[in-house]
Amino acid sequence: MRVPVQIISFSCFLFSVTVVRGQEICTAPVISNGFVVEPVQEYQRDAILKYRCLPGFKAREGTPRCAKFGWTLNPECDEVTCELKSIRLEVNKINPEGKTLFRAGESVEITCTKRFFFAKQKLCPDLSVENGLIHKHSSNEEEIFYTCNTGYKPFSGNWWDSVTCSKGSWSEEPRCIRKEECGAFPSVHHGKLKKTKQIFHDGETTAFECDPGFIPTQRFIKCVSGTWETPVCEVDVHCGFPPKVENAFITSKPEEFYVHRSSITYACGSSFLMNGKSTVFCRSGTWEEVPTCKEVMCVANLTVNMRSDVTADEHTGPEVSVRSGHTITLSCVGKKVKLQGDSKITCLSNGEWNIPFPKCVGVDVHCGVPPKVENALITSKSEEFYVHGSSVTYVCRSSFLMNGKSTVFCRSGTWEQAPTCKGTDCADESMNVFCDTESEMLGLFQSPVQCLWRKWTKEVYSCDGVDGKRYSYHMGIESPLVVREANIQQAVT
Repeated sequence: MRVPVQIISFSCFLFSVTVVRGQEICTAPVISNGFVVEPVQEYQRDAILKYRCLPGFKAREGTPRCAKFGWTLNPECDEVTCELKSIRLEVNKINPEGKTLFRAGESVEITCTKRFFFAKQKLCPDLSVENGLIHKHSSNEEEIFYTCNTGYKPFSGNWWDSVTCSKGSWSEEPRCIRKEECGAFPSVHHGKLKKTKQIFHDGETTAFECDPGFIPTQRFIKCVSGTWETPVCEVDVHCGFPPKVENAFITSKPEEFYVHRSSITYACGSSFLMNGKSTVFCRSGTWEEVPTCKEVMCVANLTVNMRSDVTADEHTGPEVSVRSGHTITLSCVGKKVKLQGDSKITCLSNGEWNIPFPKCVGVDVHCGVPPKVENALITSKSEEFYVHGSSVTYVCRSSFLMNGKSTVFCRSGTWEQAPTCKGTDCADESMNVFCDTESEMLGLFQSPVQCLWRKWTKEVYSCDGVDGKRYSYHMGIESPLVVREANIQQAVT
């Protein structure tokens, strides 16, 4: 995109004077590249002479005034020039190339690279200040400085001030007020005063507020001979530094003090667990009870025949404590004792072991292969040996009826009585069917069933469970799951 930039010629209205020394009158001067507006032969003291500059020239800043010893300012018309600042970013071409200073009426052509366009900066309107003077740096036109005439001061209370241009508007309007008046409020440490454009006269007051936890020494400040009294906010009831907790830190930056109802939060370091509330409050100048941080330890309660790699060989049991992240190795003492479970266990950051704690079991006190039951199957995989307390469950094949308990246990190296599986075809015999009270079944009953013509006189029996369900047992039909849930037992006679 090609964008021509045109320098605009303009004329400015300023005042031009000539000084006649030793007299209290001034005469109109001859102005190079300018002329006096409505000239008169003589100008009395404090008179102002207007003048204009020719196209391509601009007047000096300031206000020439006829004083006792002549004009306070010599009027001049300076040539209007524009400086082209560095804009190399995303610029494809500048014509004329290399030229940075241009006179009024000259132009420059700037071509942007693709996908970019030339954006004009939004300018702020011209400023003037009543009862004051404005100064603008040619190198920085976005900031204007001003001062006030004798007997006046900027609204801020300083003897000079500045305003800044941003996005087409000034940060504020430059104002000059009388020295005996008060303008902008002073800053309040630990308090606030709302901004105002109002002018206060000598003796007038305004209220201010203090931040939570502070109280004012006086509720109002007064304008005294053009100066505001200093507002003071003192500390109310508060807490000092929070108590130190070993192996902990606080999750917020330190404060000078902590007001009533303010809070802080503690956090424990790694490998430490917190005991108590993490967040504590300041109550009427006193901190609540703070938490503690206890080192994470895992405790291994060793049995009399167990040993760990963190104990001496000659010392076994009863307790070993390790820190988070540590791993210990366990083993069993004795020829006929075997470790059941993993030998290596690790302490986690929550004080728990990563896996279930192993056990030492006697390898000589165990059961061998479970008894074989004709026409039955065991529902679990076979083991090399079965320790004390382990169990197996039998299930009869199709067309066979179980007599006895389906689950048997290894007790001190011996299996309990295994069940039998009897065919559904019967001879001259009878059977009592009843619900097992140990399985929390309701409706205890015993009902004899007889074999007639090689068939049972009744084929279906039911038991009501405590869970509200009814379980049925079908004579002569294999249904291991139902048999197991119903827990029906038979006694063959």
